[in-house]
Amino acid sequence: MKNTALLVFILSFLLVSCGDDSGSSAGDFNEDYELSSSSSEKNNNNSKSSSSSSENSELSSVSSSSSNEMELDNDSAKDGDIRWVTWQNPNGYGSGRYCEVYDGTTWRDGESNECGSDFGGCTKKRETKKIYHSDGYYICQNKAWMWVSVPIDSINPEMNIENESDTLGWKDTTEGAIRKGNITDVIYIFDNKQWRVATLPEASLGGCNEKTENGFGYVEMRIWQNFIPPTWFECKKNSDECPNATYSPGYYICQKKYDKKFYWSGLDISDHNHLCNDSSYYANSKEGDAHWGSIEPIKKKCINCKQENIDFLESTCKKRCYVLDGGWRLGFATECALGGGGCTESRIGTMIEGPAIKTEIHHDYLPYERTISYTSVTSIDSTQKRKYICKKSNWILGPEYPPRGWDVASDIDIELYPVFCNYAWSCKGGEFISGKNNNKYVCDDYGFREATPEEIEAGNACTGCMREVEKCGIVQDNNQ
Repeated sequence: MKNTALLVFILSFLLVSCGDDSGSSAGDFNEDYELSSSSSEKNNNNSKSSSSSSENSELSSVSSSSSNEMELDNDSAKDGDIRWVTWQNPNGYGSGRYCEVYDGTTWRDGESNECGSDFGGCTKKRETKKIYHSDGYYICQNKAWMWVSVPIDSINPEMNIENESDTLGWKDTTEGAIRKGNITDVIYIFDNKQWRVATLPEASLGGCNEKTENGFGYVEMRIWQNFIPPTWFECKKNSDECPNATYSPGYYICQKKYDKKFYWSGLDISDHNHLCNDSSYYANSKEGDAHWGSIEPIKKKCINCKQENIDFLESTCKKRCYVLDGGWRLGFATECALGGGGCTESRIGTMIEGPAIKTEIHHDYLPYERTISYTSVTSIDSTQKRKYICKKSNWILGPEYPPRGWDVASDIDIELYPVFCNYAWSCKGGEFISGKNNNKYVCDDYGFREATPEEIEAGNACTGCMREVEKCGIVQDNNQ
């Protein structure tokens, strides 16, 4: 009996101990939570204090709670709240996140820099609202936060001034003219009859307009310049295709794009081809003509270019071969180096002789994940002669390569000429081509090859372009 009572006492003690531990943990958690909440509340109070001290203009401090990872619904969301929505491909092939802004009474997709800032959404109610940040003031305009301040003291942010002071006393001048600020190194542009902070390309190249159309140049990195041109906002109202923000140095060109307005944009593939091969300069060329690229015909349009910029572009252009083939296209190096002109549609299957040429493949990476792929010459040995045959490009190279080119002819190509095999483009299943000494050959995906003993015995060849392999009667082998 005593033993039973003792056992009950021990069990009761253990249960109370477990309960105390659990209660202590929960208490610690609640205490941490309250401490965190108190700290956040204190920060918000400080923000409100800072905001109320601003002069006349409606200013707000940045709140870290504006970018919300929580699930907000219409009942709990406030105007300007941001939430991140995770999407999952229904087929399970990918996932990602996108930002939404609570604008008035509904959620909408986040625009421009709303999601990347700490300010929350730029909503209809917050239009023209100014917000103070460590690098100056931002204003809400058309669903984007525009930087409108020039910081002059990073240690004492309160000393920051707005850009009106940096341009104090400036008179009107030519549209597109640029000028450094009175106090700071910020570059301003005279645009639409007023001075404003220039975008990164404008700070180096000036305004993009009718006078500078097709002008190009190198844009240097500068701090405190705008990233988004003002015309972007008007474009966004009418189109989903608008210019990208400009954050990076590099080569830019002035062109009329998107909503038929002028924009500075990073050079894309067509722009590079225009700079290296100005079609108006080669207006008298005839079909099949080929030449190396050059910046010379168009370098007069290079704005504020240094000699090093011209030298860089020229060294790049002269590696690229251009061929008139229904229109100008980027060609293989052999089309320029051999001196026989381009491998055009009318020349497919023809053979020429020339020096031994070695080439290499280049991939020039451009902004917005674009690439120019081409071949250039590494050496020419005139003491050795080679046969070259005009073929369509090998399909395995990919669509970014030229459609045709002069390839080194194989021994079988030379033996069977003028019969030729244009890779998979003329691959035929089941047919043999007879050569010297009754040799049997097959046109396959990778060009001519010798027929295998099994194919000869079966009486037909099994090539890679045959889709119904079971009709071959033998095992398909594409490695020969």
